[in-house]
Amino acid sequence: MKIVNTAFFVSSACQLRCFNCKVWQPNFKPKNSGKNWRFWLQDNLKQLPFFKPHVHILGGDPTAWNKLEECVTMLKQEGYEITVWTHGVWNLDEQKSWLNKVDRVVVMMPTFEAGSYKDWTGEDSFDTVLNNLDLLASLKMPHVLNMPVLPSNIPELPYLYEMAYYRNIPFWIHYSSKDAFSKDSLDYIQRFRWVKNVWIFKTQKTPSWMCQAVPYDSIDEWWQWALNEACDALNTVRTWVVR
Repeated sequence: MKIVNTAFFVSSACQLRCFNCKVWQPNFKPKNSGKNWRFWLQDNLKQLPFFKPHVHILGGDPTAWNKLEECVTMLKQEGYEITVWTHGVWNLDEQKSWLNKVDRVVVMMPTFEAGSYKDWTGEDSFDTVLNNLDLLASLKMPHVLNMPVLPSNIPELPYLYEMAYYRNIPFWIHYSSKDAFSKDSLDYIQRFRWVKNVWIFKTQKTPSWMCQAVPYDSIDEWWQWALNEACDALNTVRTWVVR
């Protein structure tokens, strides 16, 4: 059965205070959550009657939503694949109730160094994220390193790729065509498309009502996933031939 991707935004709550994001500010509210979340989710999934969607749960940070376990339990019982996008700043023991029900966790990492991470996110929690990545690996939970690329952090790109490489996890990077990248910078980003285990998403500007670390309008674009899967397959073949 063909998989299509659909996004479910559940919470504007977030422990981080990223400089380029307004979601965490008090005047922002979740777009699709609340007491009727079950009906909203079921109605949206019914719009795709011939496919089995892969559901991406987004925020803010979904781990701050007190219905996350209930939501993923319902989706898993219906046979859906589930990806949760998170900043990774949490106590893993408190999250195990939903972790064993999802298929993938995408962890946001905008920078490679603790000081710049604090400047970006407003939180001194770089080591916490690294520790949680180690714990996810020890639990054999499929996870991804997610880098939102801006002109200001593009020098970090090779170092974060190296982090993903040595951890043997996929590296997802996304950038907005609306940001002020030079042509050389855009060419540099695209060079990573031909690197094994790297997925690139070109997105429009992420709406202000959701986390800026998510390639929002690319999640449900089938061609973005198809292109990345094709490049992944080519890179796997190329690596095999070289070896």
